[in-house]
Formats: sequence, C-alpha cells, structure tokens
Amino acid sequence: DPVIVEYAHWTQRGYYPDDPHKENQDEFSVTTKFAGRDQDILLAVYDGHGKRGHECSRFAKRKLPGSLNKFLRQARGKKYQEQLKSQPGGSKGAKGYDPDNWPMLEPDEYKLCCRKGFLEVNKDMHKATNVEDTISGTTAITVSLHGTLMTVCNVGDSRAVLGHEVDFVVDNSEIPTIKGLEESKEEIEEANNGSTDDSIHQKQFPETGKLVAIPLSRDQTPYRKDERERVKKKGAAIMSIDQMEGKEETH
Repeated sequence: DPVIVEYAHWTQRGYYPDDPHKENQDEFSVTTKFAGRDQDILLAVYDGHGKRGHECSRFAKRKLPGSLNKFLRQARGKKYQEQLKSQPGGSKGAKGYDPDNWPMLEPDEYKLCCRKGFLEVNKDMHKATNVEDTISGTTAITVSLHGTLMTVCNVGDSRAVLGHEVDFVVDNSEIPTIKGLEESKEEIEEANNGSTDDSIHQKQFPETGKLVAIPLSRDQTPYRKDERERVKKKGAAIMSIDQMEGKEETH
C-alpha cells in the first residue's frame, strides 16, 4: 500500500525574562522528492541553543538536507552501476543518470549515508566563518521516508514521536517504547543505567483513547551516563556554564 504523507509545522519562541526580544532559535525543513525519488521525503527539526544558536540552526537547515541528498544519491548511483556490471553486456546502452531506475537502499546503507551527512554538516559548521558555534549549537532530528522505509536520525534532545491510532482499549503491558525517554533528567539516567541498548521496554499510557504516543528517538545529552562516558573518552570535559565561568566548582 502507498504511504500517504501529510505535514504541518508550528513553533513558539521561548520566554526569557532577561532577554525578552531573543530570536526564535527553532527551525524546520521539509524536502519533498528527496534524493532523486518523487515519493521520498525528508522532515527535519533544528533547535538552536546558546547565544548564537539561531545561526547554528539556520546553518543546519540550509546544509543538512543537501548533504544527505548528496550521499544518498551517490550510494544509489553506485549500487546501480554495480548491478549493471553484473549483468550480461554490462552497462552498455544504459543511461548514466537515471534515478528512477536506481535500486532502493537497504536500512544499513541508508543509515550510513545519513551518518556521513550529519558528520559533514557538523564539520562544515565548525569551519564556517559566519557561524559562531564555540558555545552555541543546534539539535537536528530527521525523519525520512525511502519507499516504505522510515529512518530517524537524531543529534541532541529534540524528539520524534509516532502517533499510533488504535481502535481498541490500550493494554499498557503491550505498548512498546524506546528505552530512556522519561521526562526528568534523573529518570533518564536511571532508565538507561549507562546502557546504549535500544531494546524495548514498557511505559504506561492512558487506558482510554485512540492515539498512542510511541517515541522514535532517544535524547543525546550528558545526562545519560553512556553519553558522558563517550564524550570523555574523546577528550571532552562536561561542565555547566557556571563551571565554565568559574562561578561553580568543577568536580
């Protein structure tokens, strides 16, 4: 069956008493006919943080869809050429650029392209002279459809949630959710217990109603023990703004 996609967007600037005119640092992008397929789509949300966070989120909005598009097209084109070479007669007579005939990507192939795209934009942002990202930055979460394959990519603590419509009374014991998405920082750490395992666990939902919320992403923050350990192994230090400014003791 075909996948029907409808989308809308809404954002509200946060209220900052000490900076009532602070810019809205939220951005979004919708890219239809994505990566050479009329039926594919990329939906993305970016949430800037820090004094220049709006610059970072706008940079990601401008660059990330194009970077992902590049790597996905390259992967599909390469796969197409490999298929042609394996056929009798090779690529003789075949069109060099024909995305409609390019093969679909497998989940692992798609994931690798997304990883390359995110890393490229991260590096480009660091090098950009018109973006100050020393202590500012942005989240980036994307949901893309490639045929019937849905891929979710996440950097930071923006969230993707699936609304699952049901026509029966919800049995709490049978609702799967992804591990480590409780609201409070303490619950996040307790639920993960330092694990990077994305295995299924149970979460309580109302027993009435027809729409069940199922999280599709995990927050990537230093409140998670495994994330703290990961960045420390890379040589990073984890400090609050007060600690960076010498107002609070580091430990």
